[in-house]
Order: sequence, then structure tokens, then C-alpha cells
Amino acid sequence: MTHYSPEQWIDFVNGAGLQSALYEMQQHLNSGCEPCQERVAIWQKVRRSASLEATFQPPVDTVRVVKAAYGMPNSNRSLD
Repeated sequence: MTHYSPEQWIDFVNGAGLQSALYEMQQHLNSGCEPCQERVAIWQKVRRSASLEATFQPPVDTVRVVKAAYGMPNSNRSLD
């Protein structure tokens, strides 16, 4: 039984690559290969998490506090 590399499964989950290769990989999954099904499930979770992270907006108050704590010192002050 042919197994695929993590890079190939990442492409599969993202729908990248040749349609013929994606079809073959889907057939491999349909054959019941549990290790590969588990790998695909992990990469699908990673993809979902990454897409949710892109939409995350921290609370405005939190951003303000962090900027105040770690921001640049006031540039109007002299360095004496």
C-alpha cells in the first residue's frame, strides 16, 4: 500500500496539485488506510485553526494595555 508524505497531505487538504493525484489520494483514503486518515484529519484541523486565526481580533482594551506596557517611550522626553 502506498502512503503519502505530510507535504502531499497538506496539498490534498488545501486542494492543491494535480487533480489526478488528489483523486488517487482520495481513493487511498477510501480504501480504509487508518494512518493516512488520521494524518488527513490532523491537517484538516490545522487548516481550520489557521483560517480562524486570521479572523481573530483581540479586544480593544487589551491592545491598549499591551501597547502602553510595551510601547516606545515618549519621544518628546530628553535622554538626560
